[in-house]
Amino acid sequence: MVLDGLAEEWTYRFLAAARTWTASKDVAVQQVQSAGIGTGESGAEPSSAEVWAWARGTGLPVPDRGRLRPDVWSAWRAAHGATGE
Repeated sequence: MVLDGLAEEWTYRFLAAARTWTASKDVAVQQVQSAGIGTGESGAEPSSAEVWAWARGTGLPVPDRGRLRPDVWSAWRAAHGATGE
């Protein structure tokens, strides 16, 4: 079936493009911030991606995957004068 082959090829190309786009978390965070998503202007806590980028920028050790540790969130709150969850 020719259509099955085309659908499979399109899927692989799409996934490869998505993987390339997300290969650099800094680029992904910049894209999200430039779109105005998760800016935190409402007084709510920032997204994990924003805190992750901030922690990396300040030299705090953060994992490449998974949840941010509570001490990273505490450090962000202390640095930004925010209160707890």
